[in-house]
Amino acid sequence: MRKVTLLLVCAMMSFANALLAQFPNMDINGNTLYFDPLTRQIGIGVNLVSDPDAMLKVGRGKVQIERTTGNHFLELIDNTASTASFRLFSDHTATDFDLSPQPAASTAAANLNFFRFTTTTGGGSVNFFRPDGSGQLDARIGLNGQSSYFQTLGGKFGIGTSTPAVSVHAVGNRLRLSTPGDDNRFIEMRTDGNDLDLNANGGDLYLHSNTGNVQVASFGGHVILGQVATPTDKLEVQGSAKVHGYDAVVHSRNTSDQDFDLIGTYQGWDPNAVYISGYNARNNPGVKNTRNVYVGGAGSEALVVDLINQKVGIGVLASQIPAAYKLAVDGGIICEELRVRNSAAWPDYVFTDAHNLMSQKEVEQLTAQKGHLPGKPSAAEVEAEGGFQVGDMQRRRVEKVEELTLHTIDVNKRNDELQAQLQQAMQLINQLQQRVEGLEK
Repeated sequence: MRKVTLLLVCAMMSFANALLAQFPNMDINGNTLYFDPLTRQIGIGVNLVSDPDAMLKVGRGKVQIERTTGNHFLELIDNTASTASFRLFSDHTATDFDLSPQPAASTAAANLNFFRFTTTTGGGSVNFFRPDGSGQLDARIGLNGQSSYFQTLGGKFGIGTSTPAVSVHAVGNRLRLSTPGDDNRFIEMRTDGNDLDLNANGGDLYLHSNTGNVQVASFGGHVILGQVATPTDKLEVQGSAKVHGYDAVVHSRNTSDQDFDLIGTYQGWDPNAVYISGYNARNNPGVKNTRNVYVGGAGSEALVVDLINQKVGIGVLASQIPAAYKLAVDGGIICEELRVRNSAAWPDYVFTDAHNLMSQKEVEQLTAQKGHLPGKPSAAEVEAEGGFQVGDMQRRRVEKVEELTLHTIDVNKRNDELQAQLQQAMQLINQLQQRVEGLEK
């Protein structure tokens, strides 16, 4: 029985080989159809399928798969799980093209990779959905070995990171926006160590807000314009700074939340002048109630201006300016010319009959009694008053000079009268002498 069976199998194999030897390929309507029953390979437009792992090879022409039922045009079956690992779907009515990777487990990651020579034209989008269509999956785009990530659920886009923390998160030391058609005009943000650099190449760099404010803040550090190696203040500028237009204000606020402003020019004021006024001070806009403006450090002020009382002190504090004076100077004053305007009557009244001119004897008696000229302050009075008024003292001096002039005029008159009387006496003596001489003869 075994021999019969063995002979039968051998006979069938010989028949099959002979049959296959007669039909190595088939030609239908001038096109070659290759079929190898042993390897189960099929070739269309070719005479041989050389790749032992390829079951179907199309040598030329198009491959069309017509869907009659169902939604899947093409399925790749995993022979280990007997399930589709990849599906190709298209619906011409919805203009959708679906490439659906199917992982072996529902919790496994599904990657859909696009490599070079993959081209698309026209508009549209590529969407990555969950198998049940409940929502989109996170996407990863790889270019030249670098990866960019987009989280659809979180709305975040990452460049060089798979875990973007903000809406756009780039990992790297440079981020550049170039002008279309000119790569040399760009704005670039880069990091070198702990420093962050925002640079504009080929044009200006603007910080602008259409509806809000532009704030430059450095928490715990410094804001520097220019190059300052070791800054010490919150804002430092290397070189000149300029503020344009009216209402140019330098605003400051003390620890008591009081505002103090320095105004360069203010609308409505003299446009050709520069003001240091503190106009909008102490949280009272529009009211000039700043008390003082100082030039110099506290306790060593070189100049102080009392804006309310309109006083100026040089080398003194505002509180040291006497109440009746507008200018106080601790030290000497040198000038080429000085004009004093005195509201008191100038001493021309000395030459009128209404003036009571003291006699020289009365002046002598008063000076011997008081130790100073009448109408002049004593040394004790000058010391007690902290000085004397230049204009008043000059007026008093002119008064004494004019009174002295009147006394001199009076003395000259008396001298002239005495000279006349003396000449008359001399003439009388001469006459008497001549008579005596005549009697003696």
